[in-house]
Amino acid sequence: MALDGADGASRRYKFCSLYDNGATNPDEVKRQSTSPNPPPPIPPGLAGGPCSDAVVACMAGPRKGQPCHGDDRQCDSSSGAADGVCDACPLLGGVTTEDEMFILLGLYYVVP
Repeated sequence: MALDGADGASRRYKFCSLYDNGATNPDEVKRQSTSPNPPPPIPPGLAGGPCSDAVVACMAGPRKGQPCHGDDRQCDSSSGAADGVCDACPLLGGVTTEDEMFILLGLYYVVP
């Protein structure tokens, strides 16, 4: 795509994205159990990958969104129900398409 018009506004490319992390569809929430590790040399937790137990939260039910520290029982609907799932991660950015990547890639050149 040539962006070579005389007007500066015609040479811009705008891109955007909406990250609601499961607000409109709970099946789309970022999960600790399914988030891929970033590729080497990026260490997990620095830019994407599974979140740590320190920030993981309850997936659903009456405790949805509350910190659970990796313990499903902290997400149970009632004591001993064994129906809670502690697996929801906050979105912080990532480097893979499976892990909230948001980077416009490409090359450019200036016509002399």
